[in-house]
Amino acid sequence: MSEAETREKIRTMLLENFLKGAAPETLKDDVSLERAHIVDSVRTLELIMFIEETFGFTVENDDAVPENFDTVNAIVAYVERKKGS
Repeated sequence: MSEAETREKIRTMLLENFLKGAAPETLKDDVSLERAHIVDSVRTLELIMFIEETFGFTVENDDAVPENFDTVNAIVAYVERKKGS
């Protein structure tokens, strides 16, 4: 799966589950999902479960930090690193 496909899967999940009815352009790839009130602790867990199921790896506790999950760009970079390891 390419980085573009990874990005699309993550964006689609966020739009369909956390931003129901929002136009795709409202989700900016570099905006903090927490500060924009798109995710909270429960939604972050949902996002992690989605990533594990979709991309086939386990998110380790040490990796479940805001630096990896606060923006679409950060999530994509994290998934790409994990896919490459």
